[in-house]
Amino acid sequence: MARKNSTIRPMENPDGPSRSRGRWIWYLAAVIVLVIVLAWIDGGEEPLRPIVQEIEVPEAS
Repeated sequence: MARKNSTIRPMENPDGPSRSRGRWIWYLAAVIVLVIVLAWIDGGEEPLRPIVQEIEVPEAS
């Protein structure tokens, strides 16, 4: 009985390349959602404060 020549192949992801890519998409989506939620909670706005400044008015003659 003759032996078959076995070739050495590079290591492959056991789940396949599409599953690995799918995981990265979910991780990226989770990070984007987290950033949006943090921005929503923070609000990104400061409260309005009145501007108080004295202005010299020339006297009418």
